[in-house]
Parts: sequence; C-alpha cells; structure tokens
Amino acid sequence: MGTKAQVLKAIKYSDLGETKCSEITSHTIVSFARDLNRSVEPQTCGNYFTHLSNIFTVARLAWGYPLSRQAFDDAVTVVRKLGLIRKAVERERRPALKELDRLMEHFGRIREHAPLFRTDAKNRRLRNLLDAAPGRNHAVAMGRPRRRLNSCL
Repeated sequence: MGTKAQVLKAIKYSDLGETKCSEITSHTIVSFARDLNRSVEPQTCGNYFTHLSNIFTVARLAWGYPLSRQAFDDAVTVVRKLGLIRKAVERERRPALKELDRLMEHFGRIREHAPLFRTDAKNRRLRNLLDAAPGRNHAVAMGRPRRRLNSCL
C-alpha cells in the first residue's frame, strides 16, 4: 500500500473520518491537526493535509459531498500559524562509506539470488534480440523465419 493510501486510510478511521461531511468545519479540521500532531511531526501532518486538500477540492464538485473548501483553507491558515504543519527541512546528510559498502553487499546478495539475465533459452533469445543491430528484423533475432506480406495474401 502506498503512502497516499495509508494516509487516506488513517484519516478514514480518525475522528475526522467519522464526522459527517456537512458537519466538518474549520474548527473540526484544526482539531484533527492537533490530534495528529500528538503522534507525528508537523511535516507528516502537512503530508496528510496535502492529501486532504485534494479531497476537499474534488468531493463537492465531482461527487456532490457537502464539504466546504473554504473551511479547509481557513483551517490550513490556522494550523500553519500554530506550527502544526510545515515543510520538511532539506537534508544535508550523505551516506558514509561503511553504509554504502553495506548497501552494495545487500544488493549484491539479492542479485545473486535473482540475476538479471538467466541462462535459460528464452532469456538467451531476449539477449540476442537486444544485441541485434538496429534495423534488424526482430523475428530473425528470435530465431524465427521472416514472413513476407505476400505470403499472407
């Protein structure tokens, strides 16, 4: 499950998700942000609000849900002022050489167990096809005879 699906599922099972659309106000959304900030960082809360923004933009227009985009925009103004959402700080850290070595070892082990090109006949034909000169008929590269248009007529 991707991040967006996880976020939407978490919202669905929160107090906000249990609230009727017609009862959601800016106060309700601010309360959701306060509750959320007890367990996640403001950057993560901002990620939740990014996904919520899409819902508040589309839900009324596309599906007729009584959600107020204005209530959402007002709530975003408040939670920003309160510091409950913010952009992530750009990271400067780079992996150390030991960390890079461990990563290389890990992916090397994975490749040993699942090599890119196996030696079976199907993959040999595929390699031949990929190695074929530009403009070469792929059917010939795959070991099949050329078909002529007139043989089909």
